[in-house]
Amino acid sequence: MNMGKMKASMEGETVMHRGEGLGRLIIDLDAVLGEAAVSMSSRDDLCWSVGYALQELYPEKIAELHKRMDMMWRLASTDEN
Repeated sequence: MNMGKMKASMEGETVMHRGEGLGRLIIDLDAVLGEAAVSMSSRDDLCWSVGYALQELYPEKIAELHKRMDMMWRLASTDEN
């Protein structure tokens, strides 16, 4: 599975769980910063900072999001092989 398909899958997954919306927020934040021509390192720093702040506020939801993302990464790596 290529990165474009995986990102689309992640976006679809987070849209389905819009009530949680944490993953969608990070994806949307990265997209907005990219459109605003913010450098990749600054985008990464900001997204990580937001992610850490959200993890402090919603540890259970972030843990569930990480499990889903890990599963998707594993599926993507098996599709490439």
